[in-house]
Amino acid sequence: PEPADAQEPVERGPSSPPALHDPAPTHNGRKSSDQIVDDARRLARQLLDEVQSPEAGQNAIRTLLLYLNNALTKPNETKYRSINRENAAFHTRVGRFVNALALLDLFGFVSIGSTKLELQRPDHGLLWLGTSVLEEFLA
Repeated sequence: PEPADAQEPVERGPSSPPALHDPAPTHNGRKSSDQIVDDARRLARQLLDEVQSPEAGQNAIRTLLLYLNNALTKPNETKYRSINRENAAFHTRVGRFVNALALLDLFGFVSIGSTKLELQRPDHGLLWLGTSVLEEFLA
């Protein structure tokens, strides 16, 4: 028999977000989707405060959205799950901002040595949450 807390699968419409793999609050060290959204909003606000100009902030948000959208819409293409930290455009738009790097980390990108960020286990629900939150910060 199934445990009492097992839930029936929920049928989702085409515009519904994919379910997170483990939405339970801090279950096995993982955050709930509400905690992730709160953290993402806080980091995005801090990013916009951190940058030197509103244009740089919007550029950073757009670039982060591009990374997340590419990983979300092209999950089988490895080039969209890896970021070269030594790339000049990455450094100018995102890599020089602590809060932008923290956002990438929050959404699953991990450092591989000092030269690469990689999305090793893409979580479509998490990526969808990331794009949803970041879109709130576009002017």
